[in-house]
Amino acid sequence: MNMGYAIQHSITLSTLTCCNCGVVFAMPDRLVANLRASGDWFFCPSGHRQHFTQTEADRLRGLLEAANRRNTELVDEVARVQREKKRIERRVSAGVCPCCDRTFVNLARHMASKHKDVRA
Repeated sequence: MNMGYAIQHSITLSTLTCCNCGVVFAMPDRLVANLRASGDWFFCPSGHRQHFTQTEADRLRGLLEAANRRNTELVDEVARVQREKKRIERRVSAGVCPCCDRTFVNLARHMASKHKDVRA
């Protein structure tokens, strides 16, 4: 008597495209993740040797470095704008018009009559 067993197995595949011939093929997700992390070589079904040129860790490290650079630039820009704001506030408090750089005893009246489009 022959007893058979049915085994069910599911696997998730990732599709890739060969950079040489353009053939689309699939590999298990875990294998693709390992290849991305290690940068090891693999072959397409047509036999073309290839690898991921940038590991996932390198890609994420690059993104983090770019975000840190952008954050530093933004912090510097905020500091520059705050310095400029303080400079203008000091000048205005001394009666200097921010638009025409002239000094007025009654700066509010000058702004209302000559620079109506400028908001306080």
